[in-house]
Amino acid sequence: MVSKHVHHLSHCLLFSSRLYTCWSEGSGLTAQIANSPAQAVHFSFAGFLQLHTSMCRGLSSLPSSCLEKAKEMRVKLSLLAETHHKQRVQDGKALQDLETLLNSKSGRQAFREFLRSEFSEENLEFWLACEDYRVTSLNLQKTKSSSIYNQFINPDAPQEVNLDAETREALLNVTDSLCADMFNNAQQRIYNLMAKDSFPRFLRSPQCMEAIKAL
Repeated sequence: MVSKHVHHLSHCLLFSSRLYTCWSEGSGLTAQIANSPAQAVHFSFAGFLQLHTSMCRGLSSLPSSCLEKAKEMRVKLSLLAETHHKQRVQDGKALQDLETLLNSKSGRQAFREFLRSEFSEENLEFWLACEDYRVTSLNLQKTKSSSIYNQFINPDAPQEVNLDAETREALLNVTDSLCADMFNNAQQRIYNLMAKDSFPRFLRSPQCMEAIKAL
């Protein structure tokens, strides 16, 4: 029985949301309901009042438990909509600022695809490797630092990053002096390179446009 009332209530609420899409036309008021994309039914103001009164009577006859469930559903849907909106705002901000973008999973993915199209994905990969190294435990620092050198720093590395000679030489001279911030200077230089060179072009790229559409 309760299920039947809830079903009836859902139809009433849907009907109500459509019924209130009304507007003024001169001195009269017309309400419009679209039963399908190709069909619309127009009601006079008197008919609008009659339907509204009938609907309210139908709602008042429902058990209080049904109305409470409807209120709970409305609150939950409202919270979900608010959460979704906040996430969209956050993702939108991520596309406007490189630092925020690099801390956003969806932003990083879109930026990575763009860099790959420009054959400069190694800059992002190096930056991420340095971020990971900074929080690495002492017993793993040697392994991870060696990986960074072999992948990005050493001459003829498969993903050699574009560092100036002074920065590269400084890194090659401290290969055995492990510390959490040993790559900070090189990481900052690559960040600046992406911020000044790659990121502005990314904002005008198809990858960025697709990311915005997906928000």
